[in-house]
Amino acid sequence: MIRPALAMISMHIKCRGGLYPRSNVERFPVPDEKVGWSVEYKNYKPVNHSAPSLHGQPWADPEIGQKDFKPNWNSIDGDVSRVSYMGQYKIQNGYPLNPIGRTGIVGRGVLGRWGPNHAADPVVTQEKKDWERRFKKFFSGGEAVYKGYIDDHRNTDNAWMESVANSFHDETGDTVGALSLHAGDDAVGVQWADITPQLKLYGSHKQMVDEVYRRITNTK
Repeated sequence: MIRPALAMISMHIKCRGGLYPRSNVERFPVPDEKVGWSVEYKNYKPVNHSAPSLHGQPWADPEIGQKDFKPNWNSIDGDVSRVSYMGQYKIQNGYPLNPIGRTGIVGRGVLGRWGPNHAADPVVTQEKKDWERRFKKFFSGGEAVYKGYIDDHRNTDNAWMESVANSFHDETGDTVGALSLHAGDDAVGVQWADITPQLKLYGSHKQMVDEVYRRITNTK
C-alpha cells in the first residue's frame, strides 16, 4: 500500500537573501516573519530578474503580457501543466505568486516556466551486498514519499520548483548496483552515498532521503 506523500515545506530558506544563482542580482531581504503574503511588508522592493538566456527558448515561457501568451493558470495548459502540487496559487496583476511566500526577487530568474516548474526525483537505495544485472522490473513500482514545493535557490516570487519523489529500494542489493548512472540536465553527477546526518544534498532532497530512510527502517 502506498502511504500518502508528505507536505514537508511550510517555510523556504534557501531562496531568500544573497545573490540569485548565476547572476549578480541581490535579493531583497525577507525576514521569517515577512515571508507570508498575508503579512504586510510596505518596504518590500524586490528586483525584477529573468535570465536573458530564457528568451526565445522553446522550453521556456514568453514574458507575461507578450502578445499571444495567455497562460491558463492552475490548470493543464496545452502540453504544460500549470497545476501546483500545493493547491491553488494566487494570481496578482497577471503574475502567479509563490505559494510559500516572498523570496526577495520577482520574475522567473533562470526557471523556464512562470508558476510551478515540475521535476521528478527518484530516490534509489540499496543494501551493501554483491550486485548482479537484475533490474528489469525494478523501476515499474515505487512508493511516493513527497509531492510538492521544493526549497530551491532558483525560486522567485513568480516561479518556483516542485517535485514528485518516488522511493525505489533494492532490498537485496542485486539490481541497481549494475546500473550505469548519468546526471540529468541540471545535475552535476550521480553517485551512491551513505545516509548519515552529515549527508548534504541540493534543495529539499535531504528531507526526501530522510523520509525514505525512516520508512525503510520502520518496516524492518
